[in-house]
Amino acid sequence: MVKNGSRRTDFGSHKVALSPSLIHTGTTGASGQDKVVGASLLTFSTVVFVYYTLWAIVMPFVDETYFLHDYFPRREYAIRIPCVLLVFGLTVILTFLSMVMIKSKKKVEKKSA
Repeated sequence: MVKNGSRRTDFGSHKVALSPSLIHTGTTGASGQDKVVGASLLTFSTVVFVYYTLWAIVMPFVDETYFLHDYFPRREYAIRIPCVLLVFGLTVILTFLSMVMIKSKKKVEKKSA
């Protein structure tokens, strides 16, 4: 029973007619620029992960005189750098949230006055 391009679908005991405008036929994917940015971020993240993993986990087991130690900072920075980045990131996030809360409180006070 197809009528005017609509399609009938059986959902158990309920019959539902779907109009062509409700049927999703196209795909909305990422544009070329989005894919390039995503691939770049994925590559950067992978490189950072591999470098940090080698530095913090593998290099302590490698002899101190081996030439690979020249490509990595001292081991103490393997803990200090992530801690500093964590504190900085949390500071930025919490500052943003507090600014939003302050602005929303001013709006509520302004409406009630």
